[in-house]
Amino acid sequence: LVDLYMLQGKDDKAEPLLVNCLENYKAVLGHNHLTTVNCNKILAECYSHQGKYDKAEPLLVDCLKKCKAVLEHNHPTTILC
Repeated sequence: LVDLYMLQGKDDKAEPLLVNCLENYKAVLGHNHLTTVNCNKILAECYSHQGKYDKAEPLLVDCLKKCKAVLEHNHPTTILC
């Protein structure tokens, strides 16, 4: 549903769903799990689409930091962060 909303430009509807997913992933999988990190990245993209750059930037910095810690610096996921 999040993907559909974001493709339709309805980021305001996607945002609360992503926030809820991120909270659940953190609780179940932990903060450093790649699924949690990916959800964090998608939320950052959602914020960016809405012009909420002040919210997006710290999330993206955190994603990059965690990807570098878990994966190699040259891993494609790290590079995409």
